[in-house]
Amino acid sequence: MVQAGWMPRPKRVFSRLIWDRLQLDAAFTDLSEQQANPLDRIFANRPGPKPAGDGLSPAELSRAALEQAREALRRQEEQRIEYEWEARHEARKAARAKARPPRNKR
Repeated sequence: MVQAGWMPRPKRVFSRLIWDRLQLDAAFTDLSEQQANPLDRIFANRPGPKPAGDGLSPAELSRAALEQAREALRRQEEQRIEYEWEARHEARKAARAKARPPRNKR
């Protein structure tokens, strides 16, 4: 995808290649509908197993499976971030409640 120009090039830091996560997110967002997941084309409006001879190469199927795996990982990461944010928020709320002096009841 880098060679095709769809994704940004990595940067070399010491002996490692690394990618800027924000550039990758932007590149995935910018992918056009023309480059949509081929599995969506296969399974759209078709119940049951895929018939033979759909015209997709093994490379296209592999690419589609890879894209689906990436999407699942992205969703997992979003859920993890949301969970951590909620846990920190609840911890801050509890700390504020604990730090408040008790109210006088009349």
